[in-house]
Amino acid sequence: MTSLPQERSESTPTIGTSVTADDFKRAFRGHPGGIAVITAYGEHGPVALTASSVSSVSAEPPLLIFSV
Repeated sequence: MTSLPQERSESTPTIGTSVTADDFKRAFRGHPGGIAVITAYGEHGPVALTASSVSSVSAEPPLLIFSV
């Protein structure tokens, strides 16, 4: 198993950052459905999962729902 680097770069988003409502709407306008990869930066580095269904719930605040 390969270990992930623990240091963060300037391009790594900080925990707790969010997108604007307009950015969120723009992202879902271009998402026709299907498979999505959801990523986050966890306590021990980047984590991800593949979701079979992703839908927007609210633009204000930006919320989504997904099924695995």
